[in-house]
Amino acid sequence: AKQHLENQGVECFYPTVEVEKILRGKRQKVEEPLFPCYVFAYFDYEQGPNFTSVRSTRGVVDFVRFGAQPKEVQGDLVFELMQLEKCCNENTASECMPKPGD
Repeated sequence: AKQHLENQGVECFYPTVEVEKILRGKRQKVEEPLFPCYVFAYFDYEQGPNFTSVRSTRGVVDFVRFGAQPKEVQGDLVFELMQLEKCCNENTASECMPKPGD
């Protein structure tokens, strides 16, 4: 979905984090999505593309909604997620992840 949206000029963010897993008996670092099945998409629906064309993009199921209207995520939250992803890629995930109470 991310690639198809970017082909339409939609700015996308699909946050990932590197985690250690045991695969076939060996400890390996694997990159996994922070929010599986969710892509943050930024576009101006008044100038295009519109909601219908984005929603009908291959791989897109729907928008996060409250009632009938799609809900916009605050830019600050997405910026913080971008910073968190950058930090986790440069350091160990445990150093970057929020602690209880944050």
